[in-house]
Amino acid sequence: MKKEDKEKKEEEDGVVFEDEEEVANPNVTIKRLREKLRACEKEKIEYLTGWQKAKAEFINLRKKDEEERVDFIKFAKIDFVKDLIPILDNFENAFKSEHIMGAGKEWKNGIESIFNQIV
Repeated sequence: MKKEDKEKKEEEDGVVFEDEEEVANPNVTIKRLREKLRACEKEKIEYLTGWQKAKAEFINLRKKDEEERVDFIKFAKIDFVKDLIPILDNFENAFKSEHIMGAGKEWKNGIESIFNQIV
């Protein structure tokens, strides 16, 4: 095998020999590969830790978003009811008024129907 072919094969395997000592002494190669393995394992742990943190942050963000959405709906309902109370009071005052007694029956029934739909 030519030297160029051998180097190409070594690069494809992920093993590149630095010098002739590594080729002649497998212990040097094993030591270098173990160091590379440790570095890869350390990098793997760093990536895994980062991904786990990102996942936890995403889950917490989704929970917070859901809580804020529920709070928004709750307060929107409260605001709607607050806006509706004066309207209902006006209807009740209108029913107590003497003017409604003089109005036609159809008009009075129409107003009562609107009031009942709101309530």
